[in-house]
Amino acid sequence: MTRVFSVPFAFSILGLVISGVFIGVMWLENYPVDSPLPVGIVVGRTLQTMVSSSFVLVLCVVSTILECCFQTFTFIWSPILIHSEPSAYQEISFGAIWASLSASYLCGLSVFSSHYLRKVSNSRILCGSILVATFSWMYSFYELSAKEEKAWSAFNALIGFHFFNFSIGLFMPAADALQATLIPGVQRSNVSSLTRIFVNIMCLVLILGVFPKSNGYHDVIFIILCLLIISCILVIILDVALSKKYNRDLNDFNHIIFNESISGVSEA
Repeated sequence: MTRVFSVPFAFSILGLVISGVFIGVMWLENYPVDSPLPVGIVVGRTLQTMVSSSFVLVLCVVSTILECCFQTFTFIWSPILIHSEPSAYQEISFGAIWASLSASYLCGLSVFSSHYLRKVSNSRILCGSILVATFSWMYSFYELSAKEEKAWSAFNALIGFHFFNFSIGLFMPAADALQATLIPGVQRSNVSSLTRIFVNIMCLVLILGVFPKSNGYHDVIFIILCLLIISCILVIILDVALSKKYNRDLNDFNHIIFNESISGVSEA
């Protein structure tokens, strides 16, 4: 296996370790200023909030998986491209590739903020973005596994990575909006911080445990694909359940209004 040393990549692993330890030890969010609560109590209440509703639990699991996949991709995309076919990127600087990937992410954010999606529910946007992420990553995995025309396959895989970044840019604000709807405001930041601890742990396992092995980049891509498929199934179930709940609540609301209007006419 060709070893590629990248200073930002190496320091990103150290940053993940430091951030995980810092969050675990110095977790002070939502503490009363005069009487801070112990970390164990806050973690217990946060876990209770997460498991109190199946909607919240599924949303937290999906958000954790997607953020883990995105962060892992951010750290390993350049070694993956170098291992796939180095000659395919001799005329393109990695800075330009990263700029285009970031632009794809910003395009996803812009599409979410556009008026075209204002009438679409956040759960439906969440479902669509994860579907795009799963199929684009599956396409890149297929292209990187190709035995022939490696240079062309590497270029196609890069296109798939751009669609993946676009879908993540669409996913993040939709997930935040859905969390604001389902999770109480007092516990929202605690839940977000706790999920990021799990994200850091999963990223460390993939980057330090799997990626350094022989053909590790291929294994990491396959693991991310499996995680995306799992999150895709979960978010489809979440969207169907939320749609049924919304329709049921809307029918109950219309039933109450209809009965009140009839009783008002009868009294008149």
